[in-house]
Amino acid sequence: MSFDFIPKGSPGDEFPAMLGTTIGGTGHFIAILGREGEDYLVADPLRGPEKIGPEALHRRYGFSGFRMRVESSDLADPPTD
Repeated sequence: MSFDFIPKGSPGDEFPAMLGTTIGGTGHFIAILGREGEDYLVADPLRGPEKIGPEALHRRYGFSGFRMRVESSDLADPPTD
């Protein structure tokens, strides 16, 4: 897992990720799970999962620039004590 900041107003291009957004001036977080063609696969705790185009995504959410990326790790060789 990593935290970084991306340009405000952009969902970035590395997914899955949790993104800081605003809705009507109120802070909110959504997950973007990936892309399907031009559409984003979004999980919003207020709306549920959906596939949404880039224009609709930008109309609905204001992106704060905060991003928490989730990266898979290789658990085949877990650390030993």
